[in-house]
Amino acid sequence: MKKSNLIAGVTVFSLILGIFYIVKASNSNIDAPISNMNYLNQTWYFQGGDPTNPDHYSDQPIPNKPCGETEEVICQISAPDSLGKPRMSAIVPDTSPSQTVLQQINEATNNLTPNETALSFREE
Repeated sequence: MKKSNLIAGVTVFSLILGIFYIVKASNSNIDAPISNMNYLNQTWYFQGGDPTNPDHYSDQPIPNKPCGETEEVICQISAPDSLGKPRMSAIVPDTSPSQTVLQQINEATNNLTPNETALSFREE
């Protein structure tokens, strides 16, 4: 009887400890920048609005606004996929100091100059 109570106690303690570690791991900072090492970049086309908002990108270009003709607004970016949207928090490889996709979009928007993330511009 005492042995089965001891085994039950150890089992319950182990389950509680396991749940604690699972909850702690799932509450880690999801918005922290991540490395692109395990993610393939793809091309995203800015659809208008706020170029820092991932909801304003699509994997399809705007037919009547081709990239490269005028340099008024970002046209296409290169970034990893995050549930059908560009992952703005991804670290851009080979940038020193390290920059995220979002930081590079801001930089390109301010300077109207392409970089590793902002590949081209178009008319607004």
